[in-house]
Amino acid sequence: MEVHDYCAWKYACATQQFIETTLTYTRAKQQARKAIRMRARAKKEVRDAILVQEEIAEMRARLRLGWVGDIDPQADREAILNRTLDTALSIGHAQMGNIQLLDGCRRDLKIKAHRGFKTPFLDFFGSLRGGDSTACTVALR
Repeated sequence: MEVHDYCAWKYACATQQFIETTLTYTRAKQQARKAIRMRARAKKEVRDAILVQEEIAEMRARLRLGWVGDIDPQADREAILNRTLDTALSIGHAQMGNIQLLDGCRRDLKIKAHRGFKTPFLDFFGSLRGGDSTACTVALR
């Protein structure tokens, strides 16, 4: 093999290697872009699934609230408050809660329905004056 042929052969080999490297790089870029698009699509699907779950939870909450709305208007006030509290606890997946009503004339908050609280709590928070410094009366102001 002459020097000239050898150089031409080496050049051809280098060119072939360059072309293969370029093709490999191009394929890798294409695969990376495809992976980025797939990831973006997956993120969108997750966001959509979360929105669907939130919509389902909201529908369930509305159904439960509709259940409160079905209360007989002739029912006594205590029954309405208890059913409302039960519904709110169910929606919030809570085990404790209360409903306080404001006595407009006296500016007192009184617990009218409750679940899960012990007597010392009810004794202390059962009736709060507007001047008391509890979270409830501060919110009242």
